[in-house]
Amino acid sequence: SKLDPGKSSMPKKDTPNPAAAPELADEGKDYNGVPPAERNATICGTIFTCPDFIFAILFIGAVATQLGLCWSYGYDKVNESTASDNTEGRKHVLKLFACALGFATILAQIFIKILSRCGGAMIKCVVFTLVGLLSAMVPVCITYGLPKFAIAFASVVFVVGGYFCCYMGHLQFAGACLEVSCEVVHKNPELQLLALSVVAALMGWSMVFTTAQVGLDVYVQEHDIQYSSRHAMIWVGIIFTYFWGQQVMRNIMVCTTAGTVAEWWWTREDKPTGAAWYQDTLEAFFRACTSQLGTIAFGSFFVALVQTVCYILNKLRYYLDKAGCHFLACLVRCIVCCLRCIQKCAEVFNFYAFVIVGVYGFGFIRAGGHVIALFATRGLLLAEEGMLISIVLYLVVFTVGLTTGAIGAMVALNNPHWTEGYPAPVVSVAVCCTFIGCGVAQVLCATVEAANAAVFLCFVENPKTLEKDHPEAYAKLHDAWVAMGKNE
Repeated sequence: SKLDPGKSSMPKKDTPNPAAAPELADEGKDYNGVPPAERNATICGTIFTCPDFIFAILFIGAVATQLGLCWSYGYDKVNESTASDNTEGRKHVLKLFACALGFATILAQIFIKILSRCGGAMIKCVVFTLVGLLSAMVPVCITYGLPKFAIAFASVVFVVGGYFCCYMGHLQFAGACLEVSCEVVHKNPELQLLALSVVAALMGWSMVFTTAQVGLDVYVQEHDIQYSSRHAMIWVGIIFTYFWGQQVMRNIMVCTTAGTVAEWWWTREDKPTGAAWYQDTLEAFFRACTSQLGTIAFGSFFVALVQTVCYILNKLRYYLDKAGCHFLACLVRCIVCCLRCIQKCAEVFNFYAFVIVGVYGFGFIRAGGHVIALFATRGLLLAEEGMLISIVLYLVVFTVGLTTGAIGAMVALNNPHWTEGYPAPVVSVAVCCTFIGCGVAQVLCATVEAANAAVFLCFVENPKTLEKDHPEAYAKLHDAWVAMGKNE
């Protein structure tokens, strides 16, 4: 890239190749070497974009109200029910679970490092193993006299195997994206620390919700207050605020990860800088919690609304079943199923929208339009790549969980005095450690998934920036892109 000697030492504007993303080329024209999320946040700030600003105020007010209800009605109840006994065995169990947490974190780090080196090979192994297992089911079904199932498995093998044999380049591109995203995550370990911190915040938020709800119910019962529509509205408001806060915290992490990838994408590998190694991630996190909070609250609002409706309808279904109205209960169950599908679609849409918010700093409406354009031009490739990455990451989560559970069971078996007094201690410890391992791995793999989506987006729209800033990563993605028969 050439410099303009007469005006500035900054690189010239990096314009995405129209052949790579014809519908989206205008979005990346004016960054002039500056990370786009930083540029948008410092110049105008998405928090002042209407209606994002309104949702930021509403969200802050809802959280403050929830905390106020928790403090006013639930704090005394929690103090009254706090256990005073703290046995030695309980201390050992907590130490064991803490060790499981640390072990799962280290093991997940190892897997992320492996994926950064040979993610493409792992994707191919997963696909070929899946096709092999499905193929093995054909003779098994024939042996046991199940010809219809054999035909079904054979059809799936033919479709899946034929598709990936014809589009082997897609596996290579998905592997290249996975390797680059894992490399970015591995170079920014503070991302994973923030992800674990967000999980801790979610646990605290759940405690606030439970304390507020239980405390308010106890207050109503103790003062013999008759339930009314006002109390029902307060109850619904508490539930909605809980789901809203939950969605906002998760999406803050998506924006932070995407913002970190953007900072890496627009920063030269050999560029001298006096910034601390963790500064890019913390700046992205600060933007997500401040200037982009309204955007995140806006997008999360609708998903939380659907979750709240589903929660209320499930309660209604329970009472209908209890009253013997099984037909109405079945009808409500069907409605909940449809709403869950809508919720899942909204979550996928929000995921990519918040990746765009983290990369470019757009408001939610503009980011939503960007997602629609992206799906219109690259929707099939995006869905295919996301599916492959999800399968590999689920296998990582499963492996980390089982390994952590096995280690926990071995420790409990060799130290029976640690779990003395607990029923079926080895099994209980194994199950708990497995859940801990799966939870930790899922949190860390979620950062990889968001980073992967950001890498895909940035490469489709701004490939030349990567070429001049990170030539090795560009060569890996470019070769895979060409192997698919695409032109930049």
